[in-house]
Amino acid sequence: MITWAPPAEITYGTSLSQTQLNASLNVLGICVYTPAVGTVLGAGAQTLSVTCTPTDTTTYSSMTSEITLTVNPALLTVTANNTTRIYGVPNPAFTAIYSGFVNGDTAAVLSGAPSLITTATSSSPIGTYPIAAAAGTLSAANYSFIYVDGILSVVQNALALPAAGYISTVAGGGTACSGK
Repeated sequence: MITWAPPAEITYGTSLSQTQLNASLNVLGICVYTPAVGTVLGAGAQTLSVTCTPTDTTTYSSMTSEITLTVNPALLTVTANNTTRIYGVPNPAFTAIYSGFVNGDTAAVLSGAPSLITTATSSSPIGTYPIAAAAGTLSAANYSFIYVDGILSVVQNALALPAAGYISTVAGGGTACSGK
């Protein structure tokens, strides 16, 4: 008889180990697991299987057992990039960075895009405005998301200096600019 208690939930990126694959047989024998130790399973309900073959195959026959393991999604942080723009200019396209990938994953496992919005418009006064990060259409099979807002800084346009030859010294030590 095989005894195998359902294991505790794990998080995507955790390799299967003897903690999850710990069935026992009430007679001497060998147990083979599917999937094997070291396998990384996708998020969701996963079926684990074991086939145990007793050493004494004359008295006992092979047995198979299955249990369900819950694999939780890993957490991925989505952070809106801080950006700066000049007063009077439209907002740029906002971007985000992702951190927390596991199992060698990259942004290639993502589909869609986060929502990155601000209340600032081209006529908003100089100052800072939050860039709110939210789900939008972003999704990934093995990840859930944490969103971190960014900051849009609206700055004053630097004054343009007159071109060479347009500045002259005025009596009394001042300068005058002439326009052409």
